[in-house]
Amino acid sequence: MPGFVHPPRGYGQIPFYWWVGDRLEKDRLVWQLDKLKGKNITGVQINYPCFASKGEPANPGEPAVFSDAWWELWTWYVDEVKKRDMAVGFSDYTIHWESSPYYMDEIIDMPGVQGMRLNPVKKLLSKGQIYCTDNANSLISVVAYRAENNRIIDKTGIDLISMVKENGLAWTAPEGNWIIIEV
Repeated sequence: MPGFVHPPRGYGQIPFYWWVGDRLEKDRLVWQLDKLKGKNITGVQINYPCFASKGEPANPGEPAVFSDAWWELWTWYVDEVKKRDMAVGFSDYTIHWESSPYYMDEIIDMPGVQGMRLNPVKKLLSKGQIYCTDNANSLISVVAYRAENNRIIDKTGIDLISMVKENGLAWTAPEGNWIIIEV
């Protein structure tokens, strides 16, 4: 397995944070990110437990998970991670976990999402070709990526969904080859 002797960027150790139990301080988080970056860590994973012992709800942390203050901290944290050319993931075992009663309540209350499946569609374009759709409001995401040999070039994504006007979307591919992914 020669690919694992020198794995590509993004493969390797990923620290697994539980953002509960202690106050989240920006200075401390920056210190941790700098230490991790210095050890060639390329990403971190943030987690929240769904329950404490004996089925009691988990400690929401400080700031409380999903509060306005938490979202402000999360946005700041993502920016700090990006500054270090790292990645961040989030696992939400608090709400959207199959065994969580909160998750089941969400599904029961939204019959329109029961049994839904996301189906990404891939389209190839070259310079001057036009991607267009007249039902853009039904799409969750449309992103154009530069491509080489039918492979996406990292960090070249252009969010096309922000260009929707009156349910329509038209985008002309600039120089090069492009892959459009719509969901």
